[in-house]
Amino acid sequence: MKRKTNSIRPAWAKDFVTKGYLDQKLDKFVTKDYLDERLDEMDEKLDKKLTKFRDDILTAVDGVMGELKDMREEQTLVSGKFSEHTDTLENHESRLQKLEKSNLASI
Repeated sequence: MKRKTNSIRPAWAKDFVTKGYLDQKLDKFVTKDYLDERLDEMDEKLDKKLTKFRDDILTAVDGVMGELKDMREEQTLVSGKFSEHTDTLENHESRLQKLEKSNLASI
């Protein structure tokens, strides 16, 4: 038996939720696809920031390492000069002692 559809809804029908109503309300909720897109965007931004941060640190470390290399080279040179001066002083000391002995012997 076929039911007649009435264009006027009965009083009890107002308590039912329609598809249109659900669609309207569900538009306000976040979907999995939206969250995936947002997470991907955030991941890309974080990668860019971390890459820049790493580059900044490595650049700073390069400068410090260059200064350290220069200081070590300078220390090597100073050490060599100090050794030369020590040898010269020892040579002078031995010559002075010989001269003093010869002067004392001639007196």
